Formats: sequence, C-alpha cells, structure tokens
Amino acid sequence: MSASSPASGVERWRPRQLLAFVAPALLCAVALTQLVAVGQTPLSRWKGGGFGMYSGVDSVRARWIRAVLVTPSGELPLSFDRLVDDRPGLAHVARNARSLPDANSLAAVGRGLMAAGLFADCTPTGVRGVSGHYVKLLPPRQLRTSGCRRLAVTGLVLEIWRYDYRSGGGKDPGDRRLVGEKLVAVAVEAAPPGSRATEQDGGT
Repeated sequence: MSASSPASGVERWRPRQLLAFVAPALLCAVALTQLVAVGQTPLSRWKGGGFGMYSGVDSVRARWIRAVLVTPSGELPLSFDRLVDDRPGLAHVARNARSLPDANSLAAVGRGLMAAGLFADCTPTGVRGVSGHYVKLLPPRQLRTSGCRRLAVTGLVLEIWRYDYRSGGGKDPGDRRLVGEKLVAVAVEAAPPGSRATEQDGGT
C-alpha cells in the first residue's frame, strides 16, 4: 500500500473545510447588505435581517402614517389606523410601506383607501364641527342608511413618519433628542367616477 502524499490529503479535505465557511460567509453577506440598505434607504432596522434592531427606536410599529383628506372647505386630518383596522389587505399594504417607504408603495395605500368606499362624516349629534376622528369609509349602500354625511373629496395626502434620536447641537455628546422625521409623502387626487385616481410624489 502506497502512502498518500501531503498534497492528496489537502485535496481530500479542502471541500469540507470550505463548506464550513459557507454559513458564516452568507451570514456576513446578509448583515453587510442589510446595514448598507438601512444606511442608504429608509429600510427599518427590524427588516432585512434585523441586525442592529435594538440600537435605535425605529421599529416598524413606531412608524406611523399621517393621512389628510383634502376637501373644498379645507384639509381634514384623519385617523388612519381607524380607516384600515377592518381592512386586513389594506393594513398589510400599509405595513409593507412603513417597512421600506417609497412613493409607489405609499401611493398604493392611497389608491386602496380611495377605492375602499366613500368618505363620510359620522360625527355624533351634539358634537360641533367635523373631526377626522369620526370620518369613516363606507360602501355606497351603507352610506344611505348610516345617517352619515358624504364628504366632498378632492384628494388625499399621505405621509410616513418615524422617530429618531438626533444631536441637540451642544458640546455634550450625550445630548440627544427624540425627533420626528418625515420619510416620504404623496398626494393622491380624487378621480371622477369611472376613472382612476392619480398620485403625485410629495417628496420629503
């Protein structure tokens, strides 16, 4: 029996040795990609791998969507969560938009709201003025029997916001303040019956 040469032993074990580095290499690649994405895009640290998610307060749940209804008589802030609570599909689209905000995903939320029903003022009797807290999205048939008043709508403005810690501007490095930051905004115009709504990028 002939003895194996050192070279043949290296060739025999090299595949196994390389295989042991595959998982760590993939983990490092995912971590690097996610950290770069968080730094270059509005991706939440809690998504794309979750690396660094406990290093800040910017979780998806901490982000919120500000909705403003545009009417001929002025702007009316809405309770966005109330509008999507009983619409799981639309709530899912909104969660995705908060995870990685951009104009297209946020405009999809706006179009979904516009198509979900008619905006109606359901302010209780005795309460003065119109409050966005009492605005509901109702199907046309339900609106007729609800006792609510249909609102004339010309558009809808949506904004995604997040919290972040920023330097207070002093010499103390520990002087950091919790501030709100607008990530993206869009304006969706109400379309005439039979046509599609159009959206405009409102920038940041």
